[in-house]
Amino acid sequence: MLDEKEIKKQDLKLHEIVRVELFPVRQGLFNARVIEKFSSIDDPQLEQEIIQEKYAFPVDFSNEALKEAKQNAKRQDHKRKDISDVFLVTIDGETAKDFDDAIFVKKINSHQYLLNVSIADVSFFVDAKSKLDREAFERGTSIYFPGIVVPMLPEELSNHACSLVPHQKRYAITCEMIINLQGEIVKTAIFPSIIQSKARLTYTQVAGFFATKTEDFGVPIKQMLLEARELAEVLQKSRLKKGYLDLDLPELEIEVNEFGDVLKLQHGIRNEAHRLIESFMVIANEAVSEAIESKSYSSIFRVHEEPAPLKL
Repeated sequence: MLDEKEIKKQDLKLHEIVRVELFPVRQGLFNARVIEKFSSIDDPQLEQEIIQEKYAFPVDFSNEALKEAKQNAKRQDHKRKDISDVFLVTIDGETAKDFDDAIFVKKINSHQYLLNVSIADVSFFVDAKSKLDREAFERGTSIYFPGIVVPMLPEELSNHACSLVPHQKRYAITCEMIINLQGEIVKTAIFPSIIQSKARLTYTQVAGFFATKTEDFGVPIKQMLLEARELAEVLQKSRLKKGYLDLDLPELEIEVNEFGDVLKLQHGIRNEAHRLIESFMVIANEAVSEAIESKSYSSIFRVHEEPAPLKL
């Protein structure tokens, strides 16, 4: 703690929020030098920095990692299966900055559907044990604050090369499934692909289209979404029949202004489009898990703790 003389010397006011650099004098005693001042404890930037230091996660990437990201973003792979003509679309929230997954559905015949779930192939751009890999490992995930994202990978990858933006060819891992009317996977193919999203849709747009059929997406996308809706209903009925829990819980949404100040908290509306994407992601995970098990590969399983009686 700085004493009053030191506060005056460094042109500070009592209760001012500062960042200090400490220099040990002797055991338990330090000299302190102010290296940064903050305007207010309510400053959103200060709140972010306090959380950052509390949990010790890095925000900035090293020059070496940034250089790797820039170089790796230019990589090419001509051995992949090119399915860029398939009418894949992304469906995310209005404020989403990067797009990780795309879907396509086609009714093959009166009793089978083709479901394509393509996930951005981040691993292609990140070498194991590289500086980029180690710095991503330190973060473990992208970290979300109201209105701010601290990405796990530099923006060169997270918002560009690995983001499934519309009308741009991107590298993905694709899981193609043929699913019957009982919601069972009849056949699975998993492969590295080149895809091209045909549209960036939002949950609100898709749910609105299902309700009114008035959204102007173009005929191919409209037809695909209607068949996707049919398949989602098949999967939902199958899950309920098997005894799956349908935890339709609202998420909390935080609205902030341009300065990062919180304007209001509200429950987000979980609509039909949310449930559709959730169904497709769950069955894609099941298909990949079955493929891994069938080849006797090692895998990671997440086992949830039993819920508390009150919550149950």
